[in-house]
Amino acid sequence: MEQLRLTLPELEQEEKQIRENLGGIVRNFVKTGWHLSRIDRSGAYKLKGYHSVTEYARETFGMAPDGVSRFIHVYEKYSIQGDTPELREEYRDFNFSQLTEMLQLPEEDHTMIRPETKREDIRDLKKFNKQSQNNPDNLLNWQQDPDDIIREAVKEFFKARKKDLNEIYDQYGVGPYPEEEIKKMARFLYHEKKKKFQTNRVFVMLYPDQVFIKSSDGELHDITWPEFFQTMGSIFDGSAARKDTWENYFNPDPDGEFEEQIPGQDNIMNHPEYLPGKLHGRKFEHCIYLPEEDCISEDCGSCEKKKLLDKQEAKEQKSEEKVKELKKPGSEEKEYLDAVARHLIRSLWNWMREDHMNRVTLVDKSPGELKRKLGPDGRTRWFATDKGTAHINMFDDYVQLWDEESRYMGDYDWFYLAAAIQSMWNVIALENAKKAREEAETGQGNAARDPEGQVKPELAPAQTETTSAVTADAKDIKTENLSLENLSIQINTDVWPEDLSDIPVPSELFIREHLEEEEKTLRDYLECDGLPERTILRQQLKVAGLRIIRNLVKDVLETEEETIQPELPRLKNNEERKEWLRNYKTWPLRHVDAYTGAKYYEYRFDNGAVLVAEEWKAEGDRYIPDYETVYLHLIGGPEAPMGKYGIRKWETHDKFNRFPDSETAIVEFLKAVQK
Repeated sequence: MEQLRLTLPELEQEEKQIRENLGGIVRNFVKTGWHLSRIDRSGAYKLKGYHSVTEYARETFGMAPDGVSRFIHVYEKYSIQGDTPELREEYRDFNFSQLTEMLQLPEEDHTMIRPETKREDIRDLKKFNKQSQNNPDNLLNWQQDPDDIIREAVKEFFKARKKDLNEIYDQYGVGPYPEEEIKKMARFLYHEKKKKFQTNRVFVMLYPDQVFIKSSDGELHDITWPEFFQTMGSIFDGSAARKDTWENYFNPDPDGEFEEQIPGQDNIMNHPEYLPGKLHGRKFEHCIYLPEEDCISEDCGSCEKKKLLDKQEAKEQKSEEKVKELKKPGSEEKEYLDAVARHLIRSLWNWMREDHMNRVTLVDKSPGELKRKLGPDGRTRWFATDKGTAHINMFDDYVQLWDEESRYMGDYDWFYLAAAIQSMWNVIALENAKKAREEAETGQGNAARDPEGQVKPELAPAQTETTSAVTADAKDIKTENLSLENLSIQINTDVWPEDLSDIPVPSELFIREHLEEEEKTLRDYLECDGLPERTILRQQLKVAGLRIIRNLVKDVLETEEETIQPELPRLKNNEERKEWLRNYKTWPLRHVDAYTGAKYYEYRFDNGAVLVAEEWKAEGDRYIPDYETVYLHLIGGPEAPMGKYGIRKWETHDKFNRFPDSETAIVEFLKAVQK
């Protein structure tokens, strides 16, 4: 594309249009991509001090980098040629998720996709294309006649839909069929749950007026319904037997043998060790549910085992159809989830404490425990926020948030609620313990009472299984719940031995705890008779090495120069406070993780609070440059004042917490610092 230049007023106009388009995303996604593309091509994002269009869009509109990429790609793929935001006519009825999925499809496959096509079917077509690239059957297809491919697809289609084939021949008999009957037969085969059919060799899409067949060699064929039923007749009319047509064609042998195999093709009958029992006779249609000698049913329709398995299969299929597209909570949604967690912990304190490990600590177990506790009728909970009263609906597969004005916020995995409960437990326990101490000091009571008014609250056991906030998904990752200072320190490399240049400098606290553990193990070894000398020596060397490193750390700390942090400027409004937060790189760099590359910047306040900026670098691709993600953590300092509805304006943490604090909360803290 041609070189583009935008002035600052023109850039602000582009921003205005993007905000308007984001409000009606279904209609205006191409326009959004067009504006972002113009800003990217012109480099106008540099006018506001940003290094890339993704960084600019994230800070200006709250858009994720992959979202920016999708908007631009959809615009480039589906818009009218030229520098225009107009969507091509053939794509105007599609939604954004469909067009995004279609980006990776070859152009000729787009004819198979219509506005009514499900996103899951598009994904299945992409998987079929990918699998077909290495499909050995393509060696057999390369000279295959198109009519043969269509014939094979129709045959396999009805082989998988036995009931449909028998119903057609029972109601309509053999062809040729009049136009009205063809329409009825097409409506019978085409409906919402059966738009797609596939094997490892063909992919079939059904529509009211047309049938598309794509073979694994990449060839695409489209036929009309009259042609489809004509092909059906050429295959099955010779075996037509009303409701027994399928059996007559695919299993004509009364002894229950399968149809003749292609020469060289393997047969399940050659592997009896994999069969659950003998195959029944004709009336039992290759039954795999019970051995013949154990079957007491007159036919498969009365087989209780078959009914049970069919019911289970139908239930699983229904469950798959109800799978919802779940969101990843942003900072605002996390605040609401924390508020829900507060409500649940306070109302269910004793119950959670009875089995703390399964109901709080283990985020993969606690959702099931909570569902059983609440029952099917207690899954809607109202909870307080600083803006009013919001509510949550807790379904079996996801939770659903609604704000104070009953506006839908999104559906989220149970994991995020479980993680919020885990992180808020100690917060509430500390609040209750502090309250108990204050009451004891003022003579109002001898013991602290829990949120239910019964027993003294206790801090949760040390957590050894947590999930990284950086990954933001539902996978468990083991880590230690230690503060930043407990792990390692950032030092002047000149005072650390060269032989240890690739080893991070552990903090005194961490090395002391680790050394105590290893010394205890050594004492246990020495008290045991019969241990190999080699085992004892290995443990002795561990302890000796740790003692040497401990002394080295002491020497390092004695010679390390204190890093000077810049003075906190007078911040007059929230915008200046946010700008100061975004300039965290001017703060002292305290630690760089050697394994993850994460950087930790630190600012110490006079009131004892420490603000840590946790920076992660993410790799981009050919469309998205590398970008940085920053999480803010407030540690220590004075207790936050109460806001509306008894909610504190920010959370106070005694040590580094893996869950970041919101920018809004930190801004409230800065206000209080400079009052």
